[in-house]
Amino acid sequence: MMTERTMPAGPHGDEAGDPGQDAAGTRLLAVAGRLFAELGYDGISTQTIAAAAGVGLNVIAECYGGKSGLYIAVMEQSIGPWHQEVRAARRQGPPGAEGLIWLIDSYLDYCLEHPEMPRLWIYRWMSDATDIGGPEERISAPLMEDVMAIVRPAVAPDVDPDAALWTFVWAIHAYMQAGFLDDFGRPRRPENPQTLDRFRHHLHQLVWMMTAPDPSLREPR
Repeated sequence: MMTERTMPAGPHGDEAGDPGQDAAGTRLLAVAGRLFAELGYDGISTQTIAAAAGVGLNVIAECYGGKSGLYIAVMEQSIGPWHQEVRAARRQGPPGAEGLIWLIDSYLDYCLEHPEMPRLWIYRWMSDATDIGGPEERISAPLMEDVMAIVRPAVAPDVDPDAALWTFVWAIHAYMQAGFLDDFGRPRRPENPQTLDRFRHHLHQLVWMMTAPDPSLREPR
């Protein structure tokens, strides 16, 4: 079950404030997330974000301290709910291949429910918002620690756990952009049931290959 999504505290703390301003801050977060995912942080102005959210520029400053603070809040919210699930699974989830399959399935499902998330991070990896530090240290590093606690004991001893994880992340993020291409080069959207079933099955096959203790069982057929 998906963890309830909550808005990260803004730069001025999380004390109860004016309900109207709280609503404006929540709306800003949603609109900015969509725009950053579509155009990147560097490709959108503060004025455009404010206009799209129907608020004044002062609201961005009051709620998040400015565009950079809004960006950090968007990045935190983009993956925060899934991180909560991973924390719970690290404590109580199944071990081994079953735990890794849960991890991959839940991440794929989360990306399907929040398609802006992989786009935000792809932009980040392509040197978007390089003048803003923090997402890697505040968001990625703690998440990776919990994720690797599931991946590392699951894969076979001769499999690189970091490479295994990033194989799945890269595959899922790329799949979310276009799904599969048909014989004519046309995209079959990620949410297409048949396409999704094929991709999920492929990911499961990769898991079993990476977790099989006997290397001969991982030979391509």
